[in-house]
Amino acid sequence: MTLDEKLTNFTEYCVLAAKKKSEELILQQQAALDKDFEAYTVKSKEIAETQLKIEKENLEKKLNKELSNEQLHSKQLIGEARTELTDKLFVELSDKISNFINTKEYIELISSQIEYALKFADGDELIIYVDSTDESRLHELCARHQTDCIKISEHSFMGGTKALLPKKNILIDNSFAKKLETAKLRFMFDLGGEEDV
Repeated sequence: MTLDEKLTNFTEYCVLAAKKKSEELILQQQAALDKDFEAYTVKSKEIAETQLKIEKENLEKKLNKELSNEQLHSKQLIGEARTELTDKLFVELSDKISNFINTKEYIELISSQIEYALKFADGDELIIYVDSTDESRLHELCARHQTDCIKISEHSFMGGTKALLPKKNILIDNSFAKKLETAKLRFMFDLGGEEDV
């Protein structure tokens, strides 16, 4: 084998060895890059999922806050409407009471209240107050029940009676003002089976 042939063989061998080594290095580099890319992809996916979760939670909090504000506003509007309607209803009721006071049935009602107070007192000291608007009926009521314990109240209470038993410290309050006040405190709208808001 000549020197040129040896040199050609050596060159071919060196080129093949370098090519083989280069291919191995490229494969190693490609594997490292693939591994880095896979890790980057996994990390990016985790970051994206975390950001998506945070954004979803923030959006849910925002929606819950808006919903809560709307519910509060609705409750306020309903409360205002209830108050307005209740006030209107009790103004109408007060008007009906005013009209009722001028009827024969009203005289019968306060007469029955006086009769009840007299029986309840059972001979004990008793003062029965009628409203100042009933002053014109005082004589008739005293004669009807054969008593002089019926007095005119200094304070108007919309009609009805109040009976005081001083020794027993008992007040029987059958005044319309008290009954109206109690009714207003206990008054609830019937929402037709719906839960109260």
